[in-house]
Order: sequence, then structure tokens, then C-alpha cells
Amino acid sequence: MSINLFTQVTELQKQVINNITVNCSHPGAVGTNFGQDSDNGFLNNLIYKIALRLMPAPEKGAVTNVYLASSDEVKGVTGKFFNNKKQYEKPQIKEHTPEKEQQLWDYCMKLVKPYLK
Repeated sequence: MSINLFTQVTELQKQVINNITVNCSHPGAVGTNFGQDSDNGFLNNLIYKIALRLMPAPEKGAVTNVYLASSDEVKGVTGKFFNNKKQYEKPQIKEHTPEKEQQLWDYCMKLVKPYLK
């Protein structure tokens, strides 16, 4: 939810550097080993292993991200939500307020400040 909110942060839009866009993408459920080491009991682990075989490969989950990073079709598009290379209305965030935006912006800037020159 924070990633979705971050694409809507007004401060980010004010400080956008030329040729940089920010969008949110949903890869869907993909077959990765994420969570394989969790100890959720026999039944949950069994369901996980079965579901893993039914999910698409990570490469398929990455298609939208690659599309957003490289396609001329979305050049200049920013602040949008994508799934399967299609733009959708963003999920509504009930708590989306200017104060929350500023909190998220300040927190992210605190994290990246040591790396900025």
C-alpha cells in the first residue's frame, strides 16, 4: 500500500527530475521461493508447494515492470497503476491524506539521504 501511495505523493511530483516517472505495478502471484522457509505447519506448507506449481514463473510476473521501464507506449506516464501491461484505476487508499504523503516522503528521504550527493 505504501508503494501505491508513493506514486501519488505530491512532493515527489514537485521534485520529479526530467525523464523520471513513478508508477505502481502489481505482478500478481508468481512462483518464487519467497516464504518457503516459513514454519506454518504441515498443511500450509503442502498448500504452498501445490500452489507454487500452479503459479506463473517469475519472468512472467516481471513483464509489467519491464514494460514500464522500457516501452515507448508509457513514456511520460507517471503516477499510475499497472497490471499485465494495462493501466487501471489505482486502488483507493482510505488513509490517503496530505499528512500521510508527507510522512512517507520524509521517511523515504531519511532512508536515501546517506546515498544522495
